[in-house]
Amino acid sequence: MQESIDCVFEVASSMGLTVNHTKSSVLSMVPDGKRKKHHYLTGRNFRIGRKWLPQTSCVERWRYLGIDFHASGCVTLEHDIKVALTNISKAPLKPQQRLEIVRGHLIPRFLHGLVLGNISDDRLCMLDVQIRGAVRTWLRLPKDVPIGHFHANIKDGGLAIPSLRATIPDLILKRFGRLGSSSWSVAKAAARYERIRKKLSWADKQFRKFTREDPVTGLRSVSRFWRERLWSSVDGFELRESARTPASTKWIRVESSHVSGRDFVQFVHTHINALPSRVRTSRGRRIGREAELHCRAGCVVRETTAHTIQQCWRTHGGRIMRHDRVVKLVADAMASDQWSVVTEPHVKTSKGLRKPDIVAAKGGVGVIVDVQVQKNECITSAFLALALRVMHTC
Repeated sequence: MQESIDCVFEVASSMGLTVNHTKSSVLSMVPDGKRKKHHYLTGRNFRIGRKWLPQTSCVERWRYLGIDFHASGCVTLEHDIKVALTNISKAPLKPQQRLEIVRGHLIPRFLHGLVLGNISDDRLCMLDVQIRGAVRTWLRLPKDVPIGHFHANIKDGGLAIPSLRATIPDLILKRFGRLGSSSWSVAKAAARYERIRKKLSWADKQFRKFTREDPVTGLRSVSRFWRERLWSSVDGFELRESARTPASTKWIRVESSHVSGRDFVQFVHTHINALPSRVRTSRGRRIGREAELHCRAGCVVRETTAHTIQQCWRTHGGRIMRHDRVVKLVADAMASDQWSVVTEPHVKTSKGLRKPDIVAAKGGVGVIVDVQVQKNECITSAFLALALRVMHTC
């Protein structure tokens, strides 16, 4: 070993290169065949040039090419991710801020180590469960919220939290799959290595589990898998229309900085149909209890979220306030675009009084706008989507 180090030092010196002594260390393992164990040397046994190299003990950790190692091999990242999630939960942050940290910082921080390290499907599944558990706690979501809601794209109605079980195999295929086509002979030789081939085979098998083939392009997509997973669920069925209007889901990530944490949690609950109602909280135990599912306000219909928001007499005042707020938003937007706007004028006709929401005129063109919030949509989502449609029409 000392002769090899001396050779490296001499060749490097002839090229004008010097070895950084402070960034170098040695791990010396001496086998003990009798006890079938290894001894780790701690004394100064090797030097580079005239400087002794420090010995690394069996309990120390070091980093090489972005991967942490200890005496037994690569360091597993489960503990580090758990500690990071705990620190995020303890920090005085809004729920939407915690989600953004997980999306943009926490998960990308560990991708390199998970791709190059030793990983298995069970470990990735456990990490996904830990991350979803933390998100459920931050947003106070019930346990029966569909998994697709966590991992689907925001435009599809999800929270856009990357799934490690789907992301890591995809990255392995992209990084290791190009070795065979490289012009460098060392990379081609590495592609023929048995361990690399097994890793690629495992990644391809896992990747096909979490992808769906696009019927037009023929390409396999992870986002398509989670989108179908969300839209096929009971709670996510109505979100299939969200992809047509990006403004209906934009508030989840872009326009949520000014929203309080409490309101953001309520918005997410409404968006994924997680608000408590008699029908939702009685899932799996409704046999023989139909009478207990009727609305608590006395309506002779089932108490669902849609009924409470759109039909129940107790929320009639709130619906009027919501409608008037949407009218005001659209009217202000049209007025800022040089429209002459009149809100809720009283027009007497031969068939009775007519009171349209908005009457506007511009350049000899007049329009009548009737504001509606469609049933079974999120209050906030419909609010933004309707405003976008009307302003686009104007």
